[in-house]
Amino acid sequence: MSTLKKVNDLTNSPLRKKFLETAFKPETNMAVAMCRVSTKGQKDTGHSDDAQRERIEEYITEEGLALAREPWDVAETAFKHDKRKNFLEMLNYVRSNPAVKHIIFSHQSRSNRNRESAKEIESLVKHQGVVLHCVRDNLKLHSQSPLEDWLRWDIFNALNEKSSADHKKNVMDGTIKRIELGLFPGKAPIGYKNIRPNENAESVFVIDETTAPFVKRAFELFATGRYSVARLIQELGKEFTSETFKGKKPERKYIEKMLKKPFYYGDFDYAGARYRGTQPPLISFELWTKAQAAFKQRGWKNKYTRNGFAYTGLTKCGGKILDKQGNETDQVCGCAVTGEMHHKKQKDGTYKAHIYWHCSNTTTPCSQRDRAHMEKKGLRTFYRQSSLETMFEEIFSRLHFTAEDCKWMQDVLLKHHAEESGKYNQKLSALHSRLKMLSRYLDEAFTEKVEGRLPEELWKKKNEQWRLERDQIKREIAAMDDKKDEYIEKGVLLIELAHHTVTYYKNAGPEKRRKLIDIVSSNLILKDGTLEYRYRKPFDILVDSGGKGKWWRR
Repeated sequence: MSTLKKVNDLTNSPLRKKFLETAFKPETNMAVAMCRVSTKGQKDTGHSDDAQRERIEEYITEEGLALAREPWDVAETAFKHDKRKNFLEMLNYVRSNPAVKHIIFSHQSRSNRNRESAKEIESLVKHQGVVLHCVRDNLKLHSQSPLEDWLRWDIFNALNEKSSADHKKNVMDGTIKRIELGLFPGKAPIGYKNIRPNENAESVFVIDETTAPFVKRAFELFATGRYSVARLIQELGKEFTSETFKGKKPERKYIEKMLKKPFYYGDFDYAGARYRGTQPPLISFELWTKAQAAFKQRGWKNKYTRNGFAYTGLTKCGGKILDKQGNETDQVCGCAVTGEMHHKKQKDGTYKAHIYWHCSNTTTPCSQRDRAHMEKKGLRTFYRQSSLETMFEEIFSRLHFTAEDCKWMQDVLLKHHAEESGKYNQKLSALHSRLKMLSRYLDEAFTEKVEGRLPEELWKKKNEQWRLERDQIKREIAAMDDKKDEYIEKGVLLIELAHHTVTYYKNAGPEKRRKLIDIVSSNLILKDGTLEYRYRKPFDILVDSGGKGKWWRR
């Protein structure tokens, strides 16, 4: 019997190592870990968070690993990848620290419930030599892991994603049912309370007699147009004590949102749409409309402009939170950059006002509010308004339009305006026709009721139904008028900007400058003397492509 002899010795060859050997040794024992729950409520009251951390710490000791930093201990979703701030921060930390070769979760469902997050982890495992540890699932995943382990990973991901999708579907099913019944799918705002008529019934809204007078008075005062929200709170404080709110008064931001809620006259907003509600109204639609007009009259941007604070709320602080030793952490501040006015005495004895801009964070130590920290970088903790405006100019300096581009933009805008005007007039005509019809129905029904030809019960039912529809149509007409005015104003600004860009911005007043910046850019972040921002569509394409071709296709 003949024996075969090896012609080529592949004992230690790359082929054998790549396709047949599964042994894998991480380059280091440095690790990061994450404990995660879905909501802050779970984090504050549940035991899952502590149990995760305890098991992870035991596992690190068993495996002989060492943490590169404190574990992330967070409350955030695992279903929406782009909303996972802490998860993405951890992945970026691993990418920027090549010595870290281990990522630890208590179990797979704590790591992700969507394919985008799973792909991010897989990329680190396959291309950066990272090992993923899912402790409770007894899964250790690395680039040389057998296909059975990768199959388990894929199955886990699919099952968790399906579970989240099913849960979302069930929640939305209940949400849609409530909206169909005219019930807001959430907690009652101040002035109302939730009650359940019986254990099988839907939760409904009734007026809270304790806080309802506060809401009514707030609308009545603000609708006069004589009060800012801050002054309104002061005035209300004279009439209502903290006992009205069980010891905790509503904050300024809450009051501002409250005054804009259509809930109080009978409608409610959800997911960008407005629906008719069945909750008893606290105020009339007319009073609510007057309050919205007061906002427009005083509007935050106009108020800041009158005071010289045109850029308040426009940018956010990009500084880092400092630890106890004064060193920067990975946490970004993110607070608003606010203006502060100082008066400097001149040689002639008069005073000149100067506006300085700085981070508004007063609760946690921010690098851009720490004088010693900024001085090490050769920077100050504040910016002169002239310096800030120079940074804003950069946004427009990158926008260059040819005469052809300007003409094309003008033609497109006029064509679009003609189309929108046609749709607007058609819809407006239909709404006015329906409004006349409802008025006729109400008059005829009242006549028939008085003459005894229409039963009282039927008249009440129809009268309420037609009045509600009439009020809704009036609101739709008012909203259409506002939208049309805003569209025309932005269109004019856009064309002027296309023709003149930087020059137009420089020559504009504070209020118009603010609008121009809003039209062109978003996500403005002030960080260590520089301004980071994103161009809105379609300006992002124009800057990248330098022409209208890609804009047109987009």
